[in-house]
Amino acid sequence: MLLLPILLASLSLPARAEWLKALPEAVARSKTSNRPILLDFQAPWCYSCYYMEQRVLSKPAFAEKAKSLVPVKLDVDTDDGSALKEKLHVTFLPTYVVLGPGGDKELGRIIGEQTEADFLDKLAALTGGRGTDDAAVLARQRKIKAGDLAELERELDARADCRTPYAVEYGQAFVAKLPPPRRAKLLAKERASLESLASSKLFVPAESRCADFRSGVEALADVDEALGDTAARESALDRAIAQLEADQPAVGADRNRDDNLRLFLDMRGDEAKLAAHYEALIRAYPNDYVYAYRWARHLVERGRAGEALPWIDKADRRAYGANRLMVTDVRARALAALGRSAEGKALLERDLKASRGRFPDEEPLLRKTLAELSARHQR
Repeated sequence: MLLLPILLASLSLPARAEWLKALPEAVARSKTSNRPILLDFQAPWCYSCYYMEQRVLSKPAFAEKAKSLVPVKLDVDTDDGSALKEKLHVTFLPTYVVLGPGGDKELGRIIGEQTEADFLDKLAALTGGRGTDDAAVLARQRKIKAGDLAELERELDARADCRTPYAVEYGQAFVAKLPPPRRAKLLAKERASLESLASSKLFVPAESRCADFRSGVEALADVDEALGDTAARESALDRAIAQLEADQPAVGADRNRDDNLRLFLDMRGDEAKLAAHYEALIRAYPNDYVYAYRWARHLVERGRAGEALPWIDKADRRAYGANRLMVTDVRARALAALGRSAEGKALLERDLKASRGRFPDEEPLLRKTLAELSARHQR
């Protein structure tokens, strides 16, 4: 008698895509079925990845499309995920790389948060051989990051859209070095573009917002700060915080929203609300290292190393691969702040030796901390 209710319950569950976790198995399946491969590069700390998982990849429409693909989730904090990330020059998470049947040819890639409709349209274009504009957009962003002022100006002259914050972000380093009059003029232009975006795609009902709401608010706050307009910066952050709190008052239902709120509270400097939010985050997401690590790092950066150690221990129990290096870095800095630099150095040396060059994005940070602790120890 119990079988019928169980069967009916299983039939009522929404369709989900079947994800593999290793490329070799995907290549084998792809060859036998003549289906393209979809590589989803993600990580437990990636707020955009949670947006995509909840709003796109867990939905029936994607599950139906995935039947014609061989989907693979790749955690870039693991050895295999990190190596493939380097091999394919993936620089932004999430990135979705589509390979032809057998995995020998890249058909294209989709970068960052997307609405469900946009993602499915782009996926259909790539698998249909038509391509998307993501590669061209990424190329322009790389030019801006390399210091191409004309390219940044072209982006700002165009109508503001949900990609505008990336152009502003990538241009920050070289804009800061411009002569003051030129810098002020360009920053004002950036602010005008971002304020236009804010009124049309940020501070609006959820269904009309940019998929990456966070980058838009962060870019606007950063430009206000660069212009020395503290009131405008605080106003933008306050509006974002109020909007997210109104969207979903309880922590745990939407991790993308929860993490965006964490960042904005941190940027706003509201230590009391941030501490309460971190406690709620750690309770709501107990099965990974992320929020225990982030809270410990926050405490260390504010001179509260003794309070950080229990949270570092908690994070360390869940850490692995590349993120274990990050947890070790925070522990070493906490120990140094408590007068135990020798212990911190030993931990850094241990993990750098064990890593053996497998995580090129994280290892330089540990080497830098090791050099700082060594210099401190010599004084």
